[in-house]
Amino acid sequence: MAQGVAPPTRCSVILRGLYLAPPTCLLACAGPDDTGQSENSNMNLHSLNRRPDAVYRAFFTYVVSRFVDNIIINEFPKSGGTWLRRMLSAATQLSVWEPDNPLFERTIIQGHYLHPVSLRAPIIVWRDGRDVMVSWYHHCLLRPDDRSRRLNKMIRTAYKFDDPENVSANMARFIEYSFTRPVYPRFTWADFVRRWADHPSAHYVRYEDLNRETAPTLAKLLCSIGHELPEKHVQEVVDSFSFQRVTGRAPGVEDKGAFMRKGIVGDWENYFTDEALDIFERYAGDCNRRLGYES
Repeated sequence: MAQGVAPPTRCSVILRGLYLAPPTCLLACAGPDDTGQSENSNMNLHSLNRRPDAVYRAFFTYVVSRFVDNIIINEFPKSGGTWLRRMLSAATQLSVWEPDNPLFERTIIQGHYLHPVSLRAPIIVWRDGRDVMVSWYHHCLLRPDDRSRRLNKMIRTAYKFDDPENVSANMARFIEYSFTRPVYPRFTWADFVRRWADHPSAHYVRYEDLNRETAPTLAKLLCSIGHELPEKHVQEVVDSFSFQRVTGRAPGVEDKGAFMRKGIVGDWENYFTDEALDIFERYAGDCNRRLGYES
């Protein structure tokens, strides 16, 4: 900042931010705790009032991050963003965003954002859309904890499955609903891919690469965002946040009610019927291929 030029005040940042990213944009950009609804949902947007942190997070992402070099991780839900966020926080020694964070303190923000608007150099996490559907089904319908209970109720009310535990039998309808009647977030996986693929300043990372070659993939990403670390330190971070270390289970050992459910690549083959695969192909096959995933 030039000598003699006063830093922007909190008020000036907010006013400028509201001009650059109006409230309608902030409402449309759901964070991990938002439960905003689609126009086709039976729920109303007033539910956002119960989770104002999501809108505030979007404000930090779109507005404050124009003045502070925050690290922004953006993903469609269940693509590995939380795992990556934890590793990046440990590797960079930056805190993860919380609502009471100081306004101009650099932080790591994770969210599910459709609109690029003013985002600078976000980290976009990709995952095979078929695996996303399976993980998202379990998260939306089978997680019993308090954090997910309201989302579970909303999805069960909207989709009306007779037996949510029968994942394979419901998968085709779940995929159809996810692409035609999205409840949360208010956009589809295909929307996310089409909006964010080929973004000029984004850093891309694939869940499959993180899963199979965690340390090299993390090291490459750290280097690209200006946080190069010695190989030994990268490996220490990877070990600290491995599936085995965090869950106490080996990858592939499933806990259907856990946030970190199974930790493997290709689980869609265990749950997709031919009908489910056909429906996914109809709505998102081109997006999967665009990201390099085979049909």
